[in-house]
Amino acid sequence: MILRSLVISLFSTLLIASPLLAQHTVQSAKSIHDQQEKHRKDVLKELWSCTSRQTVFDYIGFQMSGSVVVLTGFTINGAYKNEAQRRIEKLKWVTHVVNEVEFLPVEPGAQEMRSGALAILQREVPQSFPQNHANIRIKVDKMVITLVGYVESYNKLRYEAALVQIKNLPLVKDVKDEVLITDKK
Repeated sequence: MILRSLVISLFSTLLIASPLLAQHTVQSAKSIHDQQEKHRKDVLKELWSCTSRQTVFDYIGFQMSGSVVVLTGFTINGAYKNEAQRRIEKLKWVTHVVNEVEFLPVEPGAQEMRSGALAILQREVPQSFPQNHANIRIKVDKMVITLVGYVESYNKLRYEAALVQIKNLPLVKDVKDEVLITDKK
């Protein structure tokens, strides 16, 4: 009889407490999400603050896992890579920064390929290069051009024409197209 009373009492307590526990779990999940979003914005703000060194030939992205930030991308400017890391390390909540940004050293012909690709893209899809910002980034490594970013869908045909022209630039071995076509305007 005592065991039955104990079981009924325990079951009643669980029935009463479970909605409260569920509500607490939802609030905790929202709190964690809000904190992660704040941290993501902190990193973006720091990366944007060092854009004075950034060119159309640089791209730095990131991934986060808790208090660890992994920087990714590429740059022709080692100072930009280092500045990005220093800025992220200064964030109070960051415990470690892994800098996987690829530094692209000068190689013969690379600057001509960069300049040629940029000129073609600016001519064919000028809307992808608004003032002080580029929606397309250009990487040249081992005579292979990689294009990263996005182009609005209304410019798709012009962008495809630009790709053909870039593939025909002198010294270009290949063109990797990692540009997303979006409906964004």
